Amino acid sequence: MDILGKLSAKSKITKNSNSIGSLKRNTEGLNNIGLGTILNNAKVIERTEIRTFGQFKKLKKTHKPTVYSDLIKVTPLAPGAMSSNPIFFDLDDTLIKTKSGGKFSRSPEDWKWYNDKIVKKLRSLKDNAIVIVSNQAAVAAKKDSKSLSNILSKIEYIFADLQKDQEININNFFFFASTNKKGVMRKPEIGIFNEFKKVVTQDFDYTKSLFIGDAAGRNNDFSDSDLKFAQNAGLIFKIPEDFF
Repeated sequence: MDILGKLSAKSKITKNSNSIGSLKRNTEGLNNIGLGTILNNAKVIERTEIRTFGQFKKLKKTHKPTVYSDLIKVTPLAPGAMSSNPIFFDLDDTLIKTKSGGKFSRSPEDWKWYNDKIVKKLRSLKDNAIVIVSNQAAVAAKKDSKSLSNILSKIEYIFADLQKDQEININNFFFFASTNKKGVMRKPEIGIFNEFKKVVTQDFDYTKSLFIGDAAGRNNDFSDSDLKFAQNAGLIFKIPEDFF
């Protein structure tokens, strides 16, 4: 049973003005386990109530993790100056790939940059918010979830690696992941795009923002979810080969 099923006695779904339904949620804290952070005594909370649980070890001075039943966020404690439009990226097979060569990572350490152009390009984007948007349906956002701990550990490793580079502004890096197989947070839906706009309220011209992803609906692509996400959000879409 998923977290919503386990918490059905404590969760209440009500219809909002758009007849979509909003979740009434209240949540208790997270505990650190290794590098990752997992839900502890989780209850469902309203997504509009932005709360922080637990803390990273390597990134404790720069980023905070926030976890809901359908969404993971890693956001900077003090975002840097962003004078240029945000750039949105897919994660797997766009920015990173597995060290092991497998389709899916076997551990939080089983990752490497997709190629040697990635970090070099990220160095040139000091004035942009870098927003990583990922579908992670295999992650269970619930108490004692190893998959949740693993994905948060992996993001901490990735951000900590970037933090070592003095030419990269780590305070402009954001990570959002959907943990459901369907719903408004999962690409190609734009729930994550709207969440980012709640976190960063600066007035950007998003019609000039880019989304870079590998799921473009080509013959060998597993999906067109990245392309459709960009179209639904009004972003300019590019495949990694054309951007890096």
